[in-house]
Amino acid sequence: MPHYKETKKVKTGNLVMTEKILLRLDKDQMRIPGDVRREAARCWNAIVNLHRTIYNRYGIWLSGGQLKEFFKGHFRLHSQSVQALVELYEETCRRTKDLRKDGETSWRYPWRKKYYFTVTWKKTAISFKDNRICLSNGRGREPLEFKLPARIDPAAIRQAQLVWKGACYWLHLSIEKPLPEQVTGCKAAGADPGEVHSLALTDGNECLVISGRLLRSWWRLQNKELGKYQRKLSRLKKGSRRWRRLTRKKRKFLEQMRRRKEHLLHTVTSQATGWCFERGVKTLYVGNPLDVTKKDHGYRHNQRMHQWTFGQMFNLLKYKLPARGIEMVLVGEENTSSTCPSCGTKGTLRGRVFHCPNCSFSCHRDVVGSLNIRSVGIHGEIRAGQEAVLRTTYLRPAVHTTQAVDAFGPGHRAA
Repeated sequence: MPHYKETKKVKTGNLVMTEKILLRLDKDQMRIPGDVRREAARCWNAIVNLHRTIYNRYGIWLSGGQLKEFFKGHFRLHSQSVQALVELYEETCRRTKDLRKDGETSWRYPWRKKYYFTVTWKKTAISFKDNRICLSNGRGREPLEFKLPARIDPAAIRQAQLVWKGACYWLHLSIEKPLPEQVTGCKAAGADPGEVHSLALTDGNECLVISGRLLRSWWRLQNKELGKYQRKLSRLKKGSRRWRRLTRKKRKFLEQMRRRKEHLLHTVTSQATGWCFERGVKTLYVGNPLDVTKKDHGYRHNQRMHQWTFGQMFNLLKYKLPARGIEMVLVGEENTSSTCPSCGTKGTLRGRVFHCPNCSFSCHRDVVGSLNIRSVGIHGEIRAGQEAVLRTTYLRPAVHTTQAVDAFGPGHRAA
């Protein structure tokens, strides 16, 4: 299963997806990426300072072309990398301006000094030698070279970024891929997100319940181990050798757990997208549980709610579903798990099972929630008359081996 960060459509009709590759670098190899990121930060700071100085003194808002011309050849970076930083600055200012017009006055234009910054290489700054990608840093300077996984076609790479995340470097490659097969049906389905079961989907006839218990167990493991690290750190002097060593170990553990959870969310959303595509679902109505997380039910329950990653799951669905031609619509899920879809009566919950005292309708509570969410999405309200679902399938996310999850995520190999 490919591990993509985002997707967008281009003029050719293809999709540009950002695939993330973990880089395994030794101490000698870490030197060049660090120098490049520091130089990118120096370039970014210069762009911010010049733009603010000219505007504050003379009231002139420099354009992107003027900034590119001024900074051309002044930094130990490829010219296209400098242009990418200027374009990013322009985009940031444009978004900030729009937000301030909408009343978000707390947003500020770029001002903070950076010490490291993400470096971008456009297509003209990328070359290939055998199965290795070479990222140019300008004439006469040592390039960055990394081994490419065999599954990646070099001709399809449009852009590359060097990103530091957690405790390691990642290479983000923007790859152009053909548009996948589009859905041909016109059905509507409902999806009920949950903390115990990640997603419960139904099209009115059958239902799929994807378990989220493994994700919960990883959160519990992270909380338990993080507590151990914090107790040990509290007994050490901040900045000492043992403190720094233990802090690095803690960051490495948190990055490992982050990759595990991200892998699992990719698996869950891919299974949900495949289920919708196979059944011809054109519109998927997803319940928005934001109000549920704001309720106070004790510190244990509150911790589970705040660590419920439904927002990340929605972000993954927002690009995976449209890639298949499926529309995703968020709807409110008030009373959807406690209302009988057959007669409309408020029922009782016994564990994970819903029981209706009026018509004796009984079903899994998450299935009831998905049925009513589908009804709210289609009719705007919960309507009675829904028959029992003919078949309910319970599915566990197909997780790769622990080594593959920790190191590379789904389908990734070391570069």
